[in-house]
Amino acid sequence: MNLIENFFVRFGVWSIVLGKGREVMREIFKWRYCVKKIFLLIFSGYFFAGCATTVRTTLRIPSDNTVKLKNIQKIAVLHFQDYPDTDSGERVVNEFISQFSEGERYQVLERKEIARILREQAFSMSEVVDRENACKAGKLLGVDAVIFGKVFSYQVESIPKGEEGITSIDKYVTVGVEFRMVDIEKGEIVAAQTETLNARIKPVLTTSGKIVYPSDQAILAKTTKEVVSRLTGVLIPSFINASRKLVRGCDSLTKLGVTYVQKGLWEEAAGLWE
Repeated sequence: MNLIENFFVRFGVWSIVLGKGREVMREIFKWRYCVKKIFLLIFSGYFFAGCATTVRTTLRIPSDNTVKLKNIQKIAVLHFQDYPDTDSGERVVNEFISQFSEGERYQVLERKEIARILREQAFSMSEVVDRENACKAGKLLGVDAVIFGKVFSYQVESIPKGEEGITSIDKYVTVGVEFRMVDIEKGEIVAAQTETLNARIKPVLTTSGKIVYPSDQAILAKTTKEVVSRLTGVLIPSFINASRKLVRGCDSLTKLGVTYVQKGLWEEAAGLWE
């Protein structure tokens, strides 16, 4: 700062010598004041930036379609009512259990264990068609929540096409499922969803050159898996990548929280920041 001041003073002296006088000196001291302010702002900004800096990073954040079920860990998938003249309820139950078991979010009670416990208590699984009976079953099973529901559509239709005498057909599949999840401790329905999938089935070309359709059972099994996948997507946390700005602070808790968030551990970060 002394170098700058010396420059201004010397410049002012020469200005007086050259006859410019007091006007130049007044301007010089105005600029001295401005320069000091600029230096102070730059220095203070640099100093405080060491305590709080904004960084941009890519994070894995929970998607909006996931229901928040923090206190539910152990679950049982119970009864799904069949679509008439089918075994669709059993197939949907097995698909729910399979997809839950693939993840690590829930501990799923095995079907054999469910049947054994309810049989010992003279409780029929088919009774679970409403919230009240779902709570009774959940308490007997010792789980945090139970899932039950209904299959309201489960069929493959073959529709002839073309002119008279042509035997080609189009095939369409429809599978519709609804479910409810009941929190046993609260006695409340904490999640409910309905999903219907309608699709036209594409024929496949065999190695012998024939165009054929998969069997109806194969079509229904594949469609059921897709429908249940959409339903479990509401209950199983899913993540998306998003660009976010994070403010880094000086204290250790803020820094640790940022580290958790960058790893997708949102609940741990929230626990530190609350």
